[in-house]
Formats: sequence, structure tokens, C-alpha cells
Amino acid sequence: MNAKDSTERLLWRDLHGELSAAERRGLEERLAADPALAAERDRLAVLWQGLELPEPQPVPLGLTERIMARARERRRTALPPWIRAASAAALAGGLVLGVGLGSLAPEAVDAVAETAEVTDAGSPDAGSPDAGSPDAGSPDAGSAEAGGLADEYWRMLEAFESDAAAAGGLEG
Repeated sequence: MNAKDSTERLLWRDLHGELSAAERRGLEERLAADPALAAERDRLAVLWQGLELPEPQPVPLGLTERIMARARERRRTALPPWIRAASAAALAGGLVLGVGLGSLAPEAVDAVAETAEVTDAGSPDAGSPDAGSPDAGSPDAGSAEAGGLADEYWRMLEAFESDAAAAGGLEG
């Protein structure tokens, strides 16, 4: 802040009645010694006295009650904090799980996909018209469909582990 700004601020504080007695005496001494400063103070005083502030308006009837009713309604419709916290935790957990699964080595994803293609192509009924039916490939696969999927998963996992071990990627 330069000297002109600080002097103008001091003059406005004087007009507002915000100066201490010591500050007021110091300003009076400066005004007596500097006619330009005194002229500036007189100009600001005219501006200050020329301001017409609006009359204070009363608060409309019922305004407070309407505001309080709206606040109570918002509080009633807001979710409890524990639900908001649980939602945030579930979102964060899903994000961590997604990032974790997404960061699997690309080779692992490719190996699982290749194993699935080999398994599908190597099944005896792969070319038959009803290869996608529930009883394709086993006599009673309709009753053991979930077991068939689990067996498929373990075959793919074993193939992946053996491929990775052969490539030196897994130990054990």
C-alpha cells in the first residue's frame, strides 16, 4: 500500500469516527501543516455527508418461521451420516478393487484369454450346432452347470500357472 492510499484510509477512518485520540491528534497536526491534505479531507467529508443510507426495513412477518421450517425439512430428508459414510466406503472399496484387478499383468490376462480359446476350440462339441446348450460336452451338465464352470476355471488357472512357470514368471 502506498502513502496516498494509507493517508486516504486514515481520512476515511477519521470520518467514520474510528481513530483513537492519539491518531486523531496526529491527523490534526498533519492537516494544519498540509493545506492539500486538509482540502482532501474536506472533499471526503462532503462526500460522506452527502451519502443517504436507506432506512432500515423491518423483517417480513413469518420470514423466520419459513426459514426454520425449510431447515427442518432439509434435515429430515437428508441421509443419516452412517449411510453417507457407508456409501463412501463402498465406493472407495470398489475403486481399490477395480484398480487392483486392472493392474494385473497384461500377460496374465492374455494367458487366461488364450487358455479359454484353446479350451473352447479343443472341446469335442465345439463345432456342433448345440455347443452352447447346457448339456453340451457332458451327459448331465444341465444339473452340474455350476460345477462345469468351476472346473473350467480351475483348468484355465492351472494352464496359466504352468505357462507362467515355464516362462519363469511363477515359482512353486
